[in-house]
Amino acid sequence: MGGLQCASFSFAPSSPSSLLRLAMSVAPAPAGLRLFFSYRVAADQELVGSFYHMCRGEGVDVWWDAKCLPPGKPWEEGFADGLFGCDVFVPFLSKAALASFASLSADSRCDNVLLEYRLALELKARGELHGIFPVFVGELEDLGTVGICFGDFF
Repeated sequence: MGGLQCASFSFAPSSPSSLLRLAMSVAPAPAGLRLFFSYRVAADQELVGSFYHMCRGEGVDVWWDAKCLPPGKPWEEGFADGLFGCDVFVPFLSKAALASFASLSADSRCDNVLLEYRLALELKARGELHGIFPVFVGELEDLGTVGICFGDFF
């Protein structure tokens, strides 16, 4: 079972609202701020969908390919347009999402997630992206005297 951890707080994936409320209490989103959600579909689509709906419910503008990519538009163009129109890049990082990176070689097909990361870093370096705020998705584990927590991110 996966989970989310932010600093010393842990949250079950069924309650992304707790994490969102915590994040917004620490750094409220300025009006007009738009987030770009980056994730691996096969690994984290359900979790990212929960965050998307929670953010939208709180009035936060989010670009998520499942809702914002125009029908028929090539993915590469659509995600690039979406990222260029956003202020903050939010990559969801889980073991499953990052696992395919280990087998990449010079002959590998372009990895969509890696392409998003690379473009976000370039935009940040140019000052065209305000921030990159990763969400680490961990696994539930028993830490003995500490209790059951979400961890084991990598």
